[in-house]
Amino acid sequence: MFDEIHSSLNSVKLVLVLSVLIFIMTFNTIIITGLPLIITGAVIYAYHIGVQTGLWGSQKRQENSFIKDGLYKYIRHPVYLSILIIHLGVVLSINSLAFLLYTGILVFPYLYLRASVEDNILIKKLPDYAKSMKTTKMFIPKVL
Repeated sequence: MFDEIHSSLNSVKLVLVLSVLIFIMTFNTIIITGLPLIITGAVIYAYHIGVQTGLWGSQKRQENSFIKDGLYKYIRHPVYLSILIIHLGVVLSINSLAFLLYTGILVFPYLYLRASVEDNILIKKLPDYAKSMKTTKMFIPKVL
């Protein structure tokens, strides 16, 4: 079941690589203001990838269940949220209109679409997931 989701995660990695390349190309001077967001996003990303894989001592996700630990208690896609937080931190750090447009026009809609596709897959495969969607938002608790 999760093979469909995991096999397409390469596209998320491609977004991250593309983001790094744009960051390097638009780099002039780093402004420290976005650094806390970049660090926060990186910590959220690392922690929740660890939760998904069982790296942090929690059990790896079972075939017929979904994760309910960490930020997953409040939102359904903390890894995608972490990517958005990193992007916003980079926008603030490099003060780049190009990176802001890239994030707003390409990255956010792409991650929203990926999250929607994953939600639809999980609704079909896991009966409790649809019920869980009523109590957790996609990216921001009680908002989005």
